[in-house]
Formats: sequence, C-alpha cells, structure tokens
Amino acid sequence: MTEAQGRAELLHQSASTSAAAGMAELGLLVGPEATSGAGVSARSPWRLSVERLRRDRMAMITAGIIVLIVALAVGAPLISMLVGHPPDMQYRDIGLTPDGLPVPPNGTFWLGTDDLGRDLMVRIVRRGRFVARGQ
Repeated sequence: MTEAQGRAELLHQSASTSAAAGMAELGLLVGPEATSGAGVSARSPWRLSVERLRRDRMAMITAGIIVLIVALAVGAPLISMLVGHPPDMQYRDIGLTPDGLPVPPNGTFWLGTDDLGRDLMVRIVRRGRFVARGQ
C-alpha cells in the first residue's frame, strides 16, 4: 500500500467513525453501532452552563473580583480595626496637608484621605457593606 492510499484509508475510517458517533448522539443508529459512542453522556443544563462558564477565562476573572469585593465588604470591621482608623474619624492633623488639602496615598492612609481628613480605604470598604445590603 502506498503512502497516499494509507492516508486515504485513515481519512475514510476517521470520517466513518465520527459520522457514526454523531448519528449515535442524535439517536439515529440502532444496534451495535449505537453503543460504540461510549463517551457520550447526558448532562443537565446546569452542568453544561457551569462547564462553559469554567472554560471562559474572563468570566472566571470577573467572578474572582466579585468574590474579593464581597470578602472586603464582609471583613470591613476587621479591616477598620487592623488599620486603626474608624470610618468617620477626621484626622485633621495627619489627614490633611498644612494647606487643608487631602493627603495622597501613603503608608498611613493607603488610598489617601478625603476633604475632611477621613481614611478613604476604610470608608470604601465600610460603604460596601451598605451597598451589599441594599441601603
């Protein structure tokens, strides 16, 4: 058998196998040909949706960001306690410049301060709790 004939035979076998598997999936085959598609299994619409979602990279990144936001909102009191800045405390001496402007991000205020010298990071995570509750 020549190389070209071998390729043609292999192509014919794979085409007939794939056609039989497709027909078996549609339920058109009866007998021994129908049972040859052992890789076919019934899956619920939920399972198909979850599998498709897990293959979508951008959807998984988005889900991770949502989980992070929820975790920060749930842990807001702990974050406030660890940082040592209550959400409504005004730091007029260290939270504002001598000109009365907000302090930019630094080691004390990770996201800076607002016009009244309050810590923005603590206020953002605390506000996330109210948003999550719908208030």
